[in-house]
Amino acid sequence: MSRGGKAEAVKGELLFDRALSPGELGPLRTLLTDWTNAESLDADMVNAIVLSGYEVLANSVEHGYPGHGGGPVELYADHTGDLVTVTVVDHGGWCTPPTDPGVRGRGLSLVRGLTTTADVAGSDHGTTVTMTWRVAANA
Repeated sequence: MSRGGKAEAVKGELLFDRALSPGELGPLRTLLTDWTNAESLDADMVNAIVLSGYEVLANSVEHGYPGHGGGPVELYADHTGDLVTVTVVDHGGWCTPPTDPGVRGRGLSLVRGLTTTADVAGSDHGTTVTMTWRVAANA
């Protein structure tokens, strides 16, 4: 990922690219739902993708831009063959997750449980989370 630019090596349709605040997360849930439904995915897959995507978007706003009320976020989605990929990119600061999350901080565990793979790449330039799901071809 380049500083101040678009994420490199992220494939898929760009669904969202602008500053995002906590109060604007709801419409992104609808955006992901609409995209997954247009891809003719089954209800369980739609729910897994929307919940995971929403959680990662919320993390980007809260942890990528602490004390700023949000910042730039990109959302990409792709469905090719039997693989669905959703990628969320922020350009905020990297926040190393605590070893013991306490009563909060279980979002990435949830995401990992709902996805086939979830890759989190953090740097001084932000965080890229790439989530994939295996689906039946032509679902």
